[in-house]
Amino acid sequence: MEKKYFKGSFKFLDYSISHKVLLLRNNDHVESTKNVDLVFESVFYLEIPTTVKDFYLYTANEEMSKIFIEKYGGDYYPQFNQAFYILESNNRKYCIGCGRVLIEENEFDDLKSSIK
Repeated sequence: MEKKYFKGSFKFLDYSISHKVLLLRNNDHVESTKNVDLVFESVFYLEIPTTVKDFYLYTANEEMSKIFIEKYGGDYYPQFNQAFYILESNNRKYCIGCGRVLIEENEFDDLKSSIK
């Protein structure tokens, strides 16, 4: 994933342990009436606060991935499209290990999850 900038406050809205899906949502409604959801699928590692503001999202490079693999200590399968995604905000780096990231817009109520 190429480095992408997300403006606003994204909150940790929902996480399904059984489906390994994480939902971060921006519902500031400053530039649009729609929510912006970041849906992380096949999650195997989380290291993020409950709210992240104005951040870049990108795939960790090999050197960064090695650090998280060491911290994670579990099975890691890049051949199955697993990757570590970095959320960089205010000179801090947070990490989510998962299979893929979806960016979605919707008009759900602020607390209604888009995780199915």
